Amino acid sequence: MQTFTSSAALRPLQQQDFPVISAWLHDRENMQKVCGNVFDYPLTEAVFTDYFVLGPQETAERQCFAYEGNGQLLGMCSFTRIDWPNSFGHIGLVAVDPALRGQGIGQQMFAALLHKGFVEHGFHRIDLYVMQGNEGAKRFYQQRFGFQDEGLMREVLKTEQGYTGWYTLSLLVTEWSGSK
Repeated sequence: MQTFTSSAALRPLQQQDFPVISAWLHDRENMQKVCGNVFDYPLTEAVFTDYFVLGPQETAERQCFAYEGNGQLLGMCSFTRIDWPNSFGHIGLVAVDPALRGQGIGQQMFAALLHKGFVEHGFHRIDLYVMQGNEGAKRFYQQRFGFQDEGLMREVLKTEQGYTGWYTLSLLVTEWSGSK
């Protein structure tokens, strides 16, 4: 097992990241867990470029990051719907290389994203959605970072199995362990 802790950092997503990230989202179910109903399956290079690379350059409401260590792409994450006047950021997409899951990389990346939001951007609140049925992700955000469950938005996403919902989880700067 490689260690990336000391060398890993967030950087803006770039066009050359597409082949690696699209391989992580190779099946419909995994892509839906990561992206919800934001994109059609499969993720195309044109959509990736427009949303993740060019979009953040054109608007202050979205920031998309690669998490890279030792020259290797380890994960990706994003703030979407940033509300600067109210010091609020919504975490849109979070994914870790499937081959590296279970090694603490997701926790390191997420800690870096929260630091960016609360410290560098001065956010008061950060929230995210977790798809209904993705209990592992929900536990991860609640137990590792202290996110609070604000409830289930029922049947907001149509899947091949029918409709599903997503939970809204939030964290305030005063609840964040990095603020202590």
